[in-house]
Amino acid sequence: MKTPSRKYLLTVAATFYDTNNRLKEKHIEGKIKVTKENLVFVATSKTNRLYKKEILLNEIVDIVKKNSLGFIPNILIFKTNEGDFKFAVYAREQLLQLISNLLKEN
Repeated sequence: MKTPSRKYLLTVAATFYDTNNRLKEKHIEGKIKVTKENLVFVATSKTNRLYKKEILLNEIVDIVKKNSLGFIPNILIFKTNEGDFKFAVYAREQLLQLISNLLKEN
């Protein structure tokens, strides 16, 4: 019997930056997939394809928008009690709007 797959509300291309120096790589290419309860970063590069990071929406304390290179509006920093998670995302405003709406619902 097949179990139904989890439905993602949004999937966007993203790059995860390891600001806490926990990983060998300084950045990892992948995708952010958003559900009603969490956002999941899944690596797509061959060297890091097993890397996966899940952030529960109710653990997000703050979301900070920044620009890369000073003028490209594509950085989102998710602040949690566990630490900060920095991503360069393709559709920053769309992702931010969806997460803000989900946080209001919870």
